[in-house]
Amino acid sequence: MSLLYVIGNGFDLWHKLPTSYLNDFKPLVKKRHPKEADLLVKLFSAGDEEDYWSHFEERVGAVAELAQERMRSRADDSLSWFVEEANNDGVTSDDRDFGMQLDDHAVSISSAVPNFGKLYPDLDETLLWELRPVLDDCMNEMAARANEWLVSTDKIGSFSRDSYFVTFNYTDTLESVYSIPPCRIFHVHGNASRGDELVWGNERSKVEENIDLSTSCLALIDKEEPMDYDSGGYRPYLGYHAQCDAIEEGVNSVQEAEEAASGLLKDVCSGFVKQLNLSELDCFLESIPGGIDEVIVLGHSLGDVDSPYFERIKEYICPTTSWAISFHGLYEVARIVGAAERLSLSNLVIGKMDRIAFAE
Repeated sequence: MSLLYVIGNGFDLWHKLPTSYLNDFKPLVKKRHPKEADLLVKLFSAGDEEDYWSHFEERVGAVAELAQERMRSRADDSLSWFVEEANNDGVTSDDRDFGMQLDDHAVSISSAVPNFGKLYPDLDETLLWELRPVLDDCMNEMAARANEWLVSTDKIGSFSRDSYFVTFNYTDTLESVYSIPPCRIFHVHGNASRGDELVWGNERSKVEENIDLSTSCLALIDKEEPMDYDSGGYRPYLGYHAQCDAIEEGVNSVQEAEEAASGLLKDVCSGFVKQLNLSELDCFLESIPGGIDEVIVLGHSLGDVDSPYFERIKEYICPTTSWAISFHGLYEVARIVGAAERLSLSNLVIGKMDRIAFAE
């Protein structure tokens, strides 16, 4: 029987590598790509102070309601002139024919329709499409820097010879520091030194939640007849319908802008769905000789985004297999217990990393 280790970023941090989300990745993004970094915060920040990889992955790609509300509010502000013109009856006190006044007002309504950029000034298409490439660039740069540190990194203990490793890290810590043969290691999310495409992102269900930038434009338009005129006549009749047509075209333009903005966000956010490598994990687990009699989790948050991997590991072990999961601070214990309950893990031990890392 073999021992399976599941390795998360906390293991690299234990070895003092520069792979912290708060202290390494965020400053790197801000330094190399400040505009995209600001947009990232605007779109995906929930306004909390939590700054861990698990929180980043649970937010990225899921446009926060706060951000959507801010966009809708700015759109409402930019619509004010159009709404004012649409609700105005267009009749002034000058001596011109009513029809001529209404014709002129129809032109004013058309000119008041805001364009896409005015409706949604936050949605810079260039910046939006650069978000994923920018973060990919910084992920690779952070992993490369961490791998450079491995030259001066010492191992903390020794793994048993019958150990196998599923690591979520992009680095070569296991290979370089602990001389673990590559055949015993599965890099779930890719390996930077091999030039793999690094995998990261959010759950599909969270990314694909409904994005609605509707500004309720129709509710702002007074649909009553826009004027009461004293005298009849064909010209006023045509002018009135020119007004109505201008209003309808304007509302349609606004709705098209709403749909375009929502579609743009959905398209961009779809690129943040984490692509799960479950079939590759299957192949690795099947290759472990004699089965698995113990699982030790080091430095992994057990976040919801990665729960499918743990569910899959459970399929390859007995229900009574023992699990040991590390925690960094006491504040993590309740979260780990909750995750273990959701995964229905039995024979669970929770301990500090230095207590459970290296089996006797």
